[in-house]
Parts: sequence; C-alpha cells; structure tokens
Amino acid sequence: LADAYNLLAFYNFIAPRDGFGRAGDFARRAQQLAPQLAETNASLAFIQHFFEWNFGAAETSYRRALQADPNYGPARFWFSFLLATIGRPGDARAEIAAAREAEPFSSIISGGASYLDYFLGDHELGIRTASDVLQADPNFGPAHMFLGFHYTATARYEEARRCWRAAVERRDRLIFPRLMLATVHARAGDPAQARSILLQLDNSAQRYVSPYFRAIAAVALGAARL
Repeated sequence: LADAYNLLAFYNFIAPRDGFGRAGDFARRAQQLAPQLAETNASLAFIQHFFEWNFGAAETSYRRALQADPNYGPARFWFSFLLATIGRPGDARAEIAAAREAEPFSSIISGGASYLDYFLGDHELGIRTASDVLQADPNFGPAHMFLGFHYTATARYEEARRCWRAAVERRDRLIFPRLMLATVHARAGDPAQARSILLQLDNSAQRYVSPYFRAIAAVALGAARL
C-alpha cells in the first residue's frame, strides 16, 4: 500500500500531499511490523526523499534497506536519484549500475538509468540508454517519456513531439505527458496546438494536474498563468 500510494503521487495521478501522506502512514506502520525488511525501509526512504526532502534520513533508510537485501533493485534505483540530488554523481552512477545488475530484466530500472542521465545532464548517453530499452520493448511508455525529456532539453523538438505523443498513446491516463507535449509545441513555434491541448485538459473530467508541469507549459507559452 505504501508503494502504491508513493507511485500514484510520484506519477501525478493524485496530489502529492494526499498520496505521500497516506503512503507515509502505511510505510511507518509496515516498518513497525517488520523493521528488518528491505522493502519497508525502502518505502519509507522514498517518502523521506521525494516528499519530505529529509535527505539525511532518506540515505539512512536506503542503506538499511540495502543492508537487509543488497539485491533489492528498487532501493538501489531510488537511492541513485537521491545521490544525484545531493551532488554525488559518481556514486549515483555506481548505484544505478548495481540496480541494473540486480534486476537486469527490469525495463523501469534500465529505462530509469536514462532518467538519471537527464538529471546529470548527459543527454546523449540518456538517449542511447532509452533507445536500447525501446529496442527491447517498443511499447514501454516510460522510455518514450525519458527520451522526450532529453530531446526537449536539447531543443530537438520534432523528436520530442514524437516521443511525447507516443507516451500519451501508451500512458493515456497520465496528465503530465500531455502537458509536456503542449510545452514542446509552444517551444517549437506552434502555440495554437499547445493551447488546444491545454483546453482539452481543461474541458475533460479533471484529475489532479501537477502545477509544476503546468507552469512549464505556461513559461513555454510566455503566459503569466494558465
């Protein structure tokens, strides 16, 4: 339950305060019941890391998870992003490599290595990594999103549009790929199409819409607010 609410919040299906708030209750209860398990410590670390921004506590929890099970891939995967966040790129790369070694057939961990490359500003490596994942699984939606971030960051807007469209087609319940597609249209000089996408979102049955990704679209359109 903690992991379910963590990921619902992380992928913007529900508001972070609602999702991570409930996840925190479940994770802390789980840790009380089984403090020795890698899974319980990793779930708690995720909340401390991505929502509470208590990076010291998160590192402690990740390390407890890995002490309990050095081959628990999700803990190594998430820990790599914490290490990148706190300015330890070499350690982050070592951790994502260990995660991929622990779970070599995990598309999300292999594809997530591309997202780590995005965080670290290595867009060419990230493009190659995500492309390799898509060769193995062309319908893996997150890899299209990771490619979309890299192409958007490097102003390759036609490639970015293709990636974000593919992400929308494969992850149609996610809102933020639509906002990123609108952003790319705006940056590529097609504000009418960007506004059309945003209008469709406004007229649809609204779920949670991340203000962060909406703000990115607003900046691309040169709007004070959307």
